[in-house]
Amino acid sequence: MNVIKNCLSSLNNLLGISCRSYAVSEGHVASKFLGGVLAVKNSPVELLTHRNADLSKERFITQSVLSNFGIRKDFVAVRVQEDKFTDFKNKEIQGHKETVAKVRDWYNPYENYLGIPMGRLESSSDVAKKECRNAMNVMLMEKNVFDEKVLNADNLQKQYGGNVNKSWVVAPLTELLEKGAKVYPDESCALRLGEPFIITLPETAKVNVDIYPVNKK
Repeated sequence: MNVIKNCLSSLNNLLGISCRSYAVSEGHVASKFLGGVLAVKNSPVELLTHRNADLSKERFITQSVLSNFGIRKDFVAVRVQEDKFTDFKNKEIQGHKETVAKVRDWYNPYENYLGIPMGRLESSSDVAKKECRNAMNVMLMEKNVFDEKVLNADNLQKQYGGNVNKSWVVAPLTELLEKGAKVYPDESCALRLGEPFIITLPETAKVNVDIYPVNKK
């Protein structure tokens, strides 16, 4: 309940502040207050595009969702996947559009009967296809938690994918955010070794990962 309340509070704050479509682009204007008067250097004032305004809103929602789950930027995103989907040469992975999960979409909220914004419950594959982005299931956790409780221990997540050649792949959360990641809490996942999320990225984005084979030879 605290997570939901925090999400609602953050979204209420967001919805209460209209997007500033007429904000000045960074680097074009230098200003000083002189005697209460705003003095602006002779340089063109450019308006933010609608897409830039949307990106600012997306980043705000992303940070709010992560904060409400106690997730910090020094966390890592962890998943186990078949080796055929991992680029071992370049140490990269890429998402897809057929993830299977029920997620809470706070980027497209609706108002409940009390007028309170709520995240929509959506199919993760529907979200990816609708937004023309790729997605991947991950657990977000501290790196030491992965080292101590996941990598070097038996756990249910290791059984994902059956008895095939597979590996843990681990990426810093900061890298995902820099590539434009959007985060969706996974409400259908029963595993709790970390916080389960679906992360979506632009279709062309590839993620650099550290690779740890599950079945060590």
